[in-house]
Amino acid sequence: MGELKWEDAFLNVNCLQIMYYLAKYNPSIEAAKIAEKFKMSPEEVEEKLVKLAGLKIVDYEKNKGYTLTDKGMMSLYNFHTNYNSR
Repeated sequence: MGELKWEDAFLNVNCLQIMYYLAKYNPSIEAAKIAEKFKMSPEEVEEKLVKLAGLKIVDYEKNKGYTLTDKGMMSLYNFHTNYNSR
């Protein structure tokens, strides 16, 4: 498992799906529920979430799950705004 670079997080469709889902619903959610929602393997989702957490885009709280951080929300907003202005 290689380290995820900041820009790669926004070029990876699975990472983007996870970030948009967390942004829209902002749940504290377990990786298995995200995997079920997007028909991905739990291992793949967990791998992406751990990498996103390493970039401080998502946060993990034991017994609560994953949430999008303020930094993650702002980064996703900037990505979305810049992508749509092309």
